[in-house]
Amino acid sequence: MTKLVELVSLNLSRNQLVDSIPSDIGELKNLELLDLSRNQLVGSIPSNFGKMINLEALDLSRNQLSCDIPTSMANMVFLYYLDLSYNTLSGKIPTGTQLQEFYNVSYQGNPRLCGDPLTKACPKSGKISFEDAQCRKNEGKIEHENDGNHKENGINPWYITMAAGFVTGFWAFWGSLIFVASWRHAYFRFLSNMNDWIYVTVVVAYNKLQRKLHTQEPPM
Repeated sequence: MTKLVELVSLNLSRNQLVDSIPSDIGELKNLELLDLSRNQLVGSIPSNFGKMINLEALDLSRNQLSCDIPTSMANMVFLYYLDLSYNTLSGKIPTGTQLQEFYNVSYQGNPRLCGDPLTKACPKSGKISFEDAQCRKNEGKIEHENDGNHKENGINPWYITMAAGFVTGFWAFWGSLIFVASWRHAYFRFLSNMNDWIYVTVVVAYNKLQRKLHTQEPPM
């Protein structure tokens, strides 16, 4: 997955995904939209999510994610849409970040969350006790510390889902061009028109530049 460094949008919502979120996703530093909502994801939000500094929209709602919200998410300075609702997240929402600027609905359905912008105050001691069931891997053997180093034997189902999505999209596009003549003609007509537009734009820009350079030449 780390080879997909140029990926800017990843939508895997409603795919019945299970297990924890692979930490590799946090390495997609060019990602602008990430939607993993309405699956069956468990475990914590990987701490390296903060590396996705270009992320603008993040939707992890309606899963079974647990533990606290990693403080590294404060690095997501371009984030304008956030939905973490209806999980089992716990603890204090990181303060001093844009995470307080979102409405309560971004966090609703997580009764063990506390702190701004929620009305529920955190304990004065500052210590939050986590239930074991909320902060362990799906097998209940390795406690979560946002390490993101959990790996399963065999092929990760995430990679299978991404590969299947790519193959489906690829053949849906090219298959339509191959078997539907009207679509094929329309597509190549579009490419031809685009080529003409680019040519005209370049020529016009070149002529404008030439005229500008001539007007700036000092008289002999």
